[in-house]
Amino acid sequence: MEDILTVYRMRRYDRLETLSAHFGVPVCMIMRANAFRNAEDIISCKEIKIPKKCYCLRCAADKITTAGARYETYTVQPEDTIYGIAKRCGLTMRIIQKANGIDDAAMIRAGDRLLIPAISGERYCIREGESLEDIALARSISVDSIMEKNFIGPAEAVHAGMQLILG
Repeated sequence: MEDILTVYRMRRYDRLETLSAHFGVPVCMIMRANAFRNAEDIISCKEIKIPKKCYCLRCAADKITTAGARYETYTVQPEDTIYGIAKRCGLTMRIIQKANGIDDAAMIRAGDRLLIPAISGERYCIREGESLEDIALARSISVDSIMEKNFIGPAEAVHAGMQLILG
Protein backbone atom coordinates (compact mmCIF):
# COMPACT_ATOMS: atom_id res chain seq x y z
CA MET A 1 0.00 0.00 0.00
CA GLU A 2 3.00 2.31 0.54
CA ASP A 3 3.55 2.81 -3.20
CA ILE A 4 0.04 4.20 -3.73
CA LEU A 5 -0.01 6.56 -0.73
CA THR A 6 1.93 9.66 0.31
CA VAL A 7 2.24 10.47 4.00
CA TYR A 8 1.64 14.18 4.49
CA ARG A 9 2.61 16.11 7.62
CA MET A 10 -0.28 18.40 8.52
CA ARG A 11 0.11 22.15 8.88
CA ARG A 12 -2.02 24.31 11.12
CA TYR A 13 -4.51 25.56 8.50
CA ASP A 14 -4.74 22.49 6.23
CA ARG A 15 -8.25 21.44 5.19
CA LEU A 16 -9.46 18.49 3.18
CA GLU A 17 -10.53 20.72 0.29
CA THR A 18 -7.14 22.41 -0.04
CA LEU A 19 -5.28 19.10 0.22
CA SER A 20 -7.61 17.68 -2.42
CA ALA A 21 -6.83 20.58 -4.76
CA HIS A 22 -3.10 20.47 -4.04
CA PHE A 23 -2.66 16.74 -4.60
CA GLY A 24 -5.35 16.41 -7.29
CA VAL A 25 -7.21 13.69 -5.41
CA PRO A 26 -10.90 13.96 -4.45
CA VAL A 27 -11.80 14.56 -0.81
CA CYS A 28 -13.65 11.22 -0.73
CA MET A 29 -10.41 9.36 -1.49
CA ILE A 30 -8.46 11.18 1.27
CA MET A 31 -11.27 10.44 3.73
CA ARG A 32 -11.35 6.77 2.69
CA ALA A 33 -7.54 6.38 2.95
CA ASN A 34 -7.63 7.71 6.53
CA ALA A 35 -10.95 6.12 7.61
CA PHE A 36 -12.43 9.58 8.34
CA ARG A 37 -16.16 9.62 9.04
CA ASN A 38 -16.46 13.39 8.50
CA ALA A 39 -14.30 16.39 7.57
CA GLU A 40 -13.68 17.33 11.23
CA ASP A 41 -11.68 14.13 11.80
CA ILE A 42 -8.71 15.83 10.13
CA ILE A 43 -8.36 18.36 12.99
CA SER A 44 -6.62 15.98 15.40
CA CYS A 45 -4.22 14.47 12.84
CA LYS A 46 -0.50 15.22 12.72
CA GLU A 47 0.00 13.16 9.56
CA ILE A 48 -2.45 11.81 7.02
CA LYS A 49 -2.28 9.49 4.05
CA ILE A 50 -2.88 10.99 0.62
CA PRO A 51 -3.62 8.57 -2.25
CA LYS A 52 -1.36 9.20 -5.26
CA LYS A 53 -4.33 8.93 -7.61
CA CYS A 54 -8.07 8.52 -7.52
CA TYR A 55 -9.46 4.99 -7.51
CA CYS A 56 -13.02 6.20 -7.08
CA LEU A 57 -15.16 5.35 -10.10
CA ARG A 58 -17.49 8.30 -9.39
CA CYS A 59 -14.84 10.96 -9.98
CA ALA A 60 -13.70 12.14 -13.39
CA ALA A 61 -9.98 12.70 -13.93
CA ASP A 62 -9.93 16.49 -14.21
CA LYS A 63 -13.31 17.50 -12.84
CA ILE A 64 -14.51 17.26 -9.27
CA THR A 65 -18.12 17.69 -8.18
CA THR A 66 -18.81 18.93 -4.69
CA ALA A 67 -22.32 19.58 -3.34
CA GLY A 68 -23.70 20.11 -6.85
CA ALA A 69 -21.00 22.60 -7.87
CA ARG A 70 -18.60 21.73 -10.68
CA TYR A 71 -14.90 22.44 -10.39
CA GLU A 72 -11.96 22.18 -12.73
CA THR A 73 -8.43 21.86 -11.47
CA TYR A 74 -5.77 24.39 -12.43
CA THR A 75 -2.04 23.98 -11.86
CA VAL A 76 -0.42 27.24 -10.75
CA GLN A 77 2.32 28.45 -13.10
CA PRO A 78 5.50 30.29 -11.92
CA GLU A 79 4.24 33.85 -12.59
CA ASP A 80 0.60 33.26 -11.58
CA THR A 81 -1.24 35.27 -8.94
CA ILE A 82 -4.71 34.60 -7.62
CA TYR A 83 -5.78 37.92 -9.13
CA GLY A 84 -4.53 36.90 -12.59
CA ILE A 85 -6.08 33.44 -12.38
CA ALA A 86 -9.39 34.93 -11.24
CA LYS A 87 -9.37 37.49 -14.04
CA ARG A 88 -8.65 34.83 -16.70
CA CYS A 89 -11.44 32.64 -15.34
CA GLY A 90 -13.97 35.46 -15.04
CA LEU A 91 -14.17 35.03 -11.26
CA THR A 92 -13.22 37.09 -8.24
CA MET A 93 -10.14 36.51 -6.10
CA ARG A 94 -12.42 35.90 -3.15
CA ILE A 95 -14.24 33.05 -4.91
CA ILE A 96 -10.98 31.27 -5.75
CA GLN A 97 -9.63 31.82 -2.24
CA LYS A 98 -12.83 30.53 -0.60
CA ALA A 99 -13.08 27.51 -2.93
CA ASN A 100 -9.53 26.53 -2.00
CA GLY A 101 -9.42 27.59 1.66
CA ILE A 102 -6.68 30.15 1.01
CA ASP A 103 -6.39 32.93 3.60
CA ASP A 104 -3.31 34.64 2.18
CA ALA A 105 -3.32 35.15 -1.60
CA ALA A 106 0.49 35.34 -1.60
CA MET A 107 0.78 31.74 -0.37
CA ILE A 108 0.20 30.02 -3.73
CA ARG A 109 3.23 28.48 -5.42
CA ALA A 110 3.99 27.10 -8.86
CA GLY A 111 2.76 23.53 -9.03
CA ASP A 112 -0.11 24.03 -6.55
CA ARG A 113 -3.42 22.73 -7.85
CA LEU A 114 -6.42 24.96 -7.37
CA LEU A 115 -10.11 24.18 -7.66
CA ILE A 116 -11.74 26.61 -10.09
CA PRO A 117 -15.52 26.70 -9.65
CA ALA A 118 -17.49 26.57 -12.90
CA ILE A 119 -19.35 29.81 -12.21
CA SER A 120 -20.38 32.34 -14.80
CA GLY A 121 -22.31 35.55 -14.71
CA GLU A 122 -22.06 39.29 -14.61
CA ARG A 123 -19.46 40.89 -12.33
CA TYR A 124 -20.96 43.39 -9.92
CA CYS A 125 -19.30 45.78 -7.49
CA ILE A 126 -21.24 46.50 -4.29
CA ARG A 127 -21.90 50.21 -3.82
CA GLU A 128 -21.79 52.16 -0.56
CA GLY A 129 -24.87 51.42 1.58
CA GLU A 130 -26.02 48.54 -0.62
CA SER A 131 -26.94 45.14 0.86
CA LEU A 132 -27.32 41.72 -0.69
CA GLU A 133 -31.08 42.12 -0.26
CA ASP A 134 -31.00 45.35 -2.31
CA ILE A 135 -28.99 43.70 -5.08
CA ALA A 136 -31.19 40.59 -5.13
CA LEU A 137 -34.38 42.66 -5.29
CA ALA A 138 -33.07 44.86 -8.12
CA ARG A 139 -31.93 41.79 -10.13
CA SER A 140 -34.91 39.52 -9.33
CA ILE A 141 -32.68 36.83 -7.89
CA SER A 142 -32.51 35.33 -4.43
CA VAL A 143 -30.07 36.38 -1.72
CA ASP A 144 -29.29 32.68 -1.18
CA SER A 145 -28.22 32.24 -4.80
CA ILE A 146 -25.90 35.27 -4.56
CA MET A 147 -24.41 33.92 -1.34
CA GLU A 148 -23.97 30.41 -2.74
CA LYS A 149 -22.43 31.54 -6.02
CA ASN A 150 -19.98 33.84 -4.23
CA PHE A 151 -19.10 31.52 -1.32
CA ILE A 152 -20.52 33.96 1.22
CA GLY A 153 -21.32 32.37 4.58
CA PRO A 154 -24.42 33.29 6.61
CA ALA A 155 -22.42 35.28 9.17
CA GLU A 156 -20.16 37.04 6.66
CA ALA A 157 -20.57 40.73 6.05
CA VAL A 158 -20.41 42.31 2.62
CA HIS A 159 -18.99 45.76 2.02
CA ALA A 160 -18.74 48.48 -0.59
CA GLY A 161 -16.20 47.64 -3.27
CA MET A 162 -16.64 43.87 -2.87
CA GLN A 163 -16.93 42.08 -6.24
CA LEU A 164 -19.74 39.59 -6.84
CA ILE A 165 -20.75 37.28 -9.65
CA LEU A 166 -24.47 37.58 -10.44
CA GLY A 167 -26.79 35.80 -12.83
